[in-house]
Amino acid sequence: QVGGGYYDRAYDSPFATRDLNGPLLDAALLLDLGRSVRLDLSYDFASLGATPGDMVELLDEPDFSQDFNNNGNTTDLNVRVVAPVDYSRKEHNLGAALRFALGRRSDLKLDFVHRWRHFSSTEPLDVSNRDREDWRNQLGGELDHGLGRHLDLRLGGSWTRQKLNRAGDPGAQGEVNDYTHAQALLGLTYGF
Repeated sequence: QVGGGYYDRAYDSPFATRDLNGPLLDAALLLDLGRSVRLDLSYDFASLGATPGDMVELLDEPDFSQDFNNNGNTTDLNVRVVAPVDYSRKEHNLGAALRFALGRRSDLKLDFVHRWRHFSSTEPLDVSNRDREDWRNQLGGELDHGLGRHLDLRLGGSWTRQKLNRAGDPGAQGEVNDYTHAQALLGLTYGF
């Protein structure tokens, strides 16, 4: 299964530098491994471009050896600087989902998705995006069980971990956008 499209995200001023657009491609291999087991393998790619534009950043002068506020020294911290930023990036997602039919009324799905992104900013003061690489892993599972002719119960959950590397930020002390989180799902559906 192959698909494609075009992504277009636009913000109003003063956040127009966050606009992203570009082509999307995806491919999936759907395999029936017997009457009750199915394996889906998928790959998605996006090449998203942005027009560099000025944004306000807070930078530490010692990290760049520059006098951003023109006060004669390079020792000030959190100096307001207007500098170009570029949100352009390439993004890849690789996933696998395993589905089991557990009798006539229940289905179990287990899935895993790995995402990695490379930001292509070359702007010297763009500490958020220059030399940025990140990856995210997500594991999930869901059980659907028919309780009656029109009533279904869904139980599920997921675990996600994201790690970033912003090599273009000389003052980085760990990464605030690293995270791990878990989600749980409980649902009851009634259909006519």
